[in-house]
Amino acid sequence: MDRNTFPQKEVGDFFNANFINAKIDMEKGEGPSLAQKYAVRAYPTFLFVDGEGELVHRTLGYQEAGMFVENAKAALDPQRRISALNARYAGGDRSPEFLRKYTDARAQMMDGSHGKIAEEYLQTQKDWGTEENMEFLVQYAEDPDSPMFAYLFKERVKFEQAFGEEMVQGKIQQAAFSKVMKMGDLEPEAAVEKMDAFFTEKCPDIAPRLSVQTAMTVYKMTGNADLYAKTAVQYYDQFPSNNFLELNEAAWGFYETVEDKAMLQKALGWGLKSIELQNEYFNNDTVAALYYKLGNKKQAMKYAKKAIAIAKKNGEDASETEALLAKMKGKGK
Repeated sequence: MDRNTFPQKEVGDFFNANFINAKIDMEKGEGPSLAQKYAVRAYPTFLFVDGEGELVHRTLGYQEAGMFVENAKAALDPQRRISALNARYAGGDRSPEFLRKYTDARAQMMDGSHGKIAEEYLQTQKDWGTEENMEFLVQYAEDPDSPMFAYLFKERVKFEQAFGEEMVQGKIQQAAFSKVMKMGDLEPEAAVEKMDAFFTEKCPDIAPRLSVQTAMTVYKMTGNADLYAKTAVQYYDQFPSNNFLELNEAAWGFYETVEDKAMLQKALGWGLKSIELQNEYFNNDTVAALYYKLGNKKQAMKYAKKAIAIAKKNGEDASETEALLAKMKGKGK
């Protein structure tokens, strides 16, 4: 925000004309007491407070200039600010139009409170399968045990046709991951077992792939390099990918975390396939790095030079590859 949003003229002009602005470190001075008073749990949080110190609106997270100004306009509008919407809800307003607007506003709070409101909105709808309601549901469904997710599981193919398999199945994986993480400090293997059971129950036809794919994420996040490598190899052996970005990411992940030569050879194969699918600077750089780690200096130099040539042609930064190439040239073998 400091670098990209606050310096923009439209932001400065609007905020300076309409607010008294302050940036406060919530860990120093009066910050901790203010964080407690206004229940600040994530950063950055933007609090809009009236002259009496009452919170009238709140937004969270990085925002582009246009969105940031629009959210500030909502704070100035007595009909759109979160305090007004909270009052309407507390007063019993359950009209579909209001519940949808209120869901949007609560979602911006990033405190998980929007799920209940989203379900109340959908309960006013006779058909959850309209294009508009499906977009709403896929945007706001988070609790895998909620009625919204039950509908998503039931109509998963329809959602996949509308929004793509990758997006819908990724949402299912994220929901399972969040559910298991809330169970406490589980060992990685136990967390993987819980997620496997979840996928097997909720979407058995795609459970094998989702289970292995999610296990890769868990083992990588927890720094378990051996299990991560074995699971990744299992995944790409069972479910070969034709996504050049995915293959390159997996190959680079092995370069960064894996030492076993046989495993690195597997990663090299993914990197080379990524290049076959789409010849780019970054996947040539990955292959150069893998060859170098495997001790094949000749091939490493070949792909490093290819990566640098592509980068120069496309105006990309090849400094890291150039540094690798210089390192190889200095070793002599």
